[in-house]
Amino acid sequence: MLAASIVALGAGATTARSADSQLLDVSRQVTEIQRRMAKLLETGKAADQRKLDLVAACGQLPQPSQVFRRWGDFADYALAPQGDLTESSSWTLGVNTAVVAEHDPYTPGTRSLRLLAGGQAATPVICVNQLHPTIRFFARSNGSAASTLNVEVLYQDVNGRIASLRIARLRAMPWWAPTIVVPYYVNALAALSPEGVTAVAFRFRAEGVAAASGGWTIGSLYVDPFVSR
Repeated sequence: MLAASIVALGAGATTARSADSQLLDVSRQVTEIQRRMAKLLETGKAADQRKLDLVAACGQLPQPSQVFRRWGDFADYALAPQGDLTESSSWTLGVNTAVVAEHDPYTPGTRSLRLLAGGQAATPVICVNQLHPTIRFFARSNGSAASTLNVEVLYQDVNGRIASLRIARLRAMPWWAPTIVVPYYVNALAALSPEGVTAVAFRFRAEGVAAASGGWTIGSLYVDPFVSR
């Protein structure tokens, strides 16, 4: 089943840009994706039929707003499908992961995602285009200071295979706050689709969490529907 494969899929190999960076250096992987895209575009071919497209939420995103304005981010963001966990039927939850009756204080909603030691979860599959370059969300960590939240983007490569790219290793404080802005790069694959979209999902993994701690809690997930001004 697709949901099972999303949880089981191995992480892409990446290395940190620096000891202080929360984003990972994925330049080698992105360059290879671009090379394969260029080869297809030169021959006038489209990417192979993508299974993720068949289950993706491809409707219009909600009206964007400046959700992170108070933190100096004046970009517009739209709530991802089921991004506030009010409805979570299309999320894929692993062990030590649950939807809980708690929410960040900055956005509407009553639920969030709790990841204890070893917990992982994948978002619903959504359609994005070349104008959706980043994600951002609210989170807090009740684990040890060394605990991190790994963020991966799951996508379909030009040959139709489901792949993953680890894009960030986030840190958080014990109170609710927005994460850094996280680019995920593979939205560029939309250039190969006749519809101008590609399907992706995001997977979160809690690492370094003490067994007796409260782990990580994730609030509303937003996508940046970039518009040139």
